[in-house]
Amino acid sequence: MLSIYEQIEQLIDPSLGDRGLRGEWCHGNLEKIVGLLKSARKVLIITGFCIPECQIGETDGPLGALSIAASLRKLDKTVYIGTDSYSYSISNGASKIIGLSQCIFNIESKMILILSTLYNLLMYSFLLSDLARLKMGCFTT
Repeated sequence: MLSIYEQIEQLIDPSLGDRGLRGEWCHGNLEKIVGLLKSARKVLIITGFCIPECQIGETDGPLGALSIAASLRKLDKTVYIGTDSYSYSISNGASKIIGLSQCIFNIESKMILILSTLYNLLMYSFLLSDLARLKMGCFTT
C-alpha cells in the first residue's frame, strides 16, 4: 500500500502544460520536503516570473505562495515571500487582504543589496588576507 506522500506524488504531473518541469520533480522527495518544512522555524518562498508576451507577472504562483505562507504561519513559522518586480504588486495587494503584507519583498531590489554586501565581505576578506600575508612577510614592497 502506498503512503500518503506516494499517493500525492502520483497526482503531481510535472509535464502539465508542457512547461519543461518534467526533470525538476524527483518522486520520493515529498516526505523529505514536508519534514524539512515541519522542522524549519523560518521559510523563504520564491515566486513570480514575467509573462514575456504582455510584460506582466504571473497570477497563480504568487497566490499559491501566499496560500502556502498563510498555512505555514498557522504552524508558527516565520515566512518571507520574495518575488520579482512584475509580480510584486499582485503579491503585495493579495498579502494585505490576508494579513501577510509584512513578509513580501521585491527580490530584485534585495538582490542588489545582497550582492553589494557579498562584494564588500569579499573585499574585506581579501584585505584581511593581505594584511596577514604582509605581517608574515609574504609581500615584497
